[in-house]
Amino acid sequence: MKSLCINAMKSGMSDVFNFYLKGRRNLKRFLSCKPGRIALYQAIFSRGGGSTLLAGSLICAVILTTVWHFTYVRITDERTQAIENSITESNDISMVLASYLDEALETALAYSEIGSEFMKGDHRAVANLDSIFIGESVYMRAAIFDESNQLLYSSSRDDREVLFHDLIGKQKLKFKGLVSGYAVDDKEESLGMPLVISLFDKKNQLVGYFCVFFDLDYFLRPYIGISKNAGLNINILHKDGSILAMLNAGNIFSIDKMSSQKDFLDTENSNIVQVHDSAENSGVVRKSGKYPFFISVSRPKNSITKNMEKYQSRYILQALQASGSILLVALMMYIFLLKKKFLNAKLEYSEREKNTLIEQLREEKVLAYKMASHDYLTGVPNRMLFYEISEAQLLHAKRSRNHYAILFMDLNKFKLVNDTLGHLIGDELLKSVAARLRAALREYDLIARFGGDEFVILLTEMQSENDVARVAAAIIKAINMPFPDIGGQEIMISTSIGIALYPRDGQNVDALLSNADAAMYSAKRAGGGIFHFYDASLNRTTARGLELLTRFRRAIKDDEFCFHYQPKFDTKDLKITGVEALIRWQHPEHGLIFPDEFIPILEESDLIVALGYWTFEAACRQLMAWKKAGVAVVPISVNVSTKQLCDELFIEKIFSEMQKHDVIPELIELEVTESCFISDFPQAVEVLNELGRRGIAISLDDYGTGYAGLSHVKKLPISSLKIDRSFIRDIAIDNDDMMIVSSTIALARDLGLRVVAEGVESEDQLKRLRDLGCGQVQGYYLMRPVPPDKIQAVLMQGVLSA
Repeated sequence: MKSLCINAMKSGMSDVFNFYLKGRRNLKRFLSCKPGRIALYQAIFSRGGGSTLLAGSLICAVILTTVWHFTYVRITDERTQAIENSITESNDISMVLASYLDEALETALAYSEIGSEFMKGDHRAVANLDSIFIGESVYMRAAIFDESNQLLYSSSRDDREVLFHDLIGKQKLKFKGLVSGYAVDDKEESLGMPLVISLFDKKNQLVGYFCVFFDLDYFLRPYIGISKNAGLNINILHKDGSILAMLNAGNIFSIDKMSSQKDFLDTENSNIVQVHDSAENSGVVRKSGKYPFFISVSRPKNSITKNMEKYQSRYILQALQASGSILLVALMMYIFLLKKKFLNAKLEYSEREKNTLIEQLREEKVLAYKMASHDYLTGVPNRMLFYEISEAQLLHAKRSRNHYAILFMDLNKFKLVNDTLGHLIGDELLKSVAARLRAALREYDLIARFGGDEFVILLTEMQSENDVARVAAAIIKAINMPFPDIGGQEIMISTSIGIALYPRDGQNVDALLSNADAAMYSAKRAGGGIFHFYDASLNRTTARGLELLTRFRRAIKDDEFCFHYQPKFDTKDLKITGVEALIRWQHPEHGLIFPDEFIPILEESDLIVALGYWTFEAACRQLMAWKKAGVAVVPISVNVSTKQLCDELFIEKIFSEMQKHDVIPELIELEVTESCFISDFPQAVEVLNELGRRGIAISLDDYGTGYAGLSHVKKLPISSLKIDRSFIRDIAIDNDDMMIVSSTIALARDLGLRVVAEGVESEDQLKRLRDLGCGQVQGYYLMRPVPPDKIQAVLMQGVLSA
């Protein structure tokens, strides 16, 4: 970094020197003429010349100081932020490791019960130990000693077990709980730690010792990739500060028991988490929940700030260049001021007079331009200003990847309003229409009135044609609403809109207006009250949506909707724990339609509530049919929309359906998305709490993609979290996704929630989720959504077949 800074300073000083030579040549040229020399002498030796020079120097010094101050602050802040981010990451990793360590040690205590049974005389109990340590990877072997330190049993068939024998001999005669030794390299070339648990009889008399060998190498192995890629040092410490095991740069080291991190660990500090930030390292130390161990996660500061050096050098170079520019500007400004001082005295009076006249002319010009460019009645721009702004916007559109569109709008039967109610009423109606247009559009969208009842709108920076269509639909909806008080009259009116897209439908404003006008007349011929694109292919998409919307009530009546079911599996034995009901539309003409096409249309038209009640009733019917067929029934998950939660009859209707079909609450799970908490969070809390009190499970779907934080989760009767498929897709190759999923699983476990991972599409993803402790999964790798007749056979089997 030092060499980079030196090169940057050399480059900056070279620029300053070149600026100085250029300024010197300009000064010589100025002073070569007699008027220039006279102006210089007058400016310097006049009463104000010295003060001007002093003021300029002070200003230059202040600017230079500010530039270098902000450069220093910027470098310092970025370094501090990088260190804080590293400490936060270390804290998350230490929390997961401490949780897993506690679980492993609790398992050792559970195994000690087998040792107690053995000491009571049940010698067959050790058979359980043999089977356990065949499949338990974190514990390599076990042994049992009597109270006189005599070996009674060894799972490894070692007749001495010196490691455990020596550890017991170093302890007092009687001790309770779990005692650990220092980490050693086992004979099987694995780094491990011996643990001893005292065994007592019912009279609290010491009867023996149960010993296990905890495999630290296996415990740390899943974090080798994180340590190597992120440069993390992960240590397991004894309560006295000695290092039991170290994971450094992707390698696991055996540490001599005399090594310690007492400078990193404050043994007198009772806090669960200790933050350490020294000159060399930064990280955290986290206490184990119940046992005398600490998890230390740290990173060398030089690895944190290594990638920042090139940016810091660039900041210094920019500061040097800015300093050179400031000095040059100061020099040139000083020469300029010397020259202007000679002329300003004669021009001052005439300048004031001229400015007064210019200000009067400017005010008159602004007033005249506004009168010429805006519609006198509605206050929106007129045709002239629309052309002026639109041409400038289309120049920008050539460099933009987004869509630009012109909407030509005409009020249907406006002439009838003028003829029957009078032109004054018509004028008031036009003002109200303009106000509604301003409310329905974005602040930077352009609205203009071309005359009569014709309005033109320019939409800029739209993401897609669908976005343009949604805006047009919103305008039609706004104009179709009754105008309640127009001169004491309530007026109903509609509009037709034609849409032309740039550059496909025209390369300039005239072409776009002409094509939008043609599309508007096409909409009028189709009956009015709708919008048409100039490109007929886009109208087919709009017509498809209108067709589906029109047929919806008949589709409900004719039972055209159906469910496809996708099961959820337990990660341990792939046992089916439930099914999710996914709705489909079996259209008589278009075939099977997926929800992505019709759900957004129903959401906008409020018909989603009716569909929601159909889905719940259909789920209850399916459960009743399965019970009659003798199928082992599992809970069905049904999706619930935001608008359903706002329906006052929601709770009453769903429990009425459950009672009608003899369905108990434990067989129903409602899935809500995070969007339910955006519009009316108190209403959602009230409804979901009531459902929870009545025994219905609530699942939070697509967790992590919206706005629900842990504060929302804690306030709701959520029983499970469904991690969105976007975090699962790259979990086997992306450490960031793995850490997010791992942290979510750990936090959900602490809150007592189940975790379901969506979108499992490979064996690697399933294995990684199983290793992270995820309870349930669903996805195409296990089983795709299938009709009821096919899922019934799977439910009869109960588990996923090979």
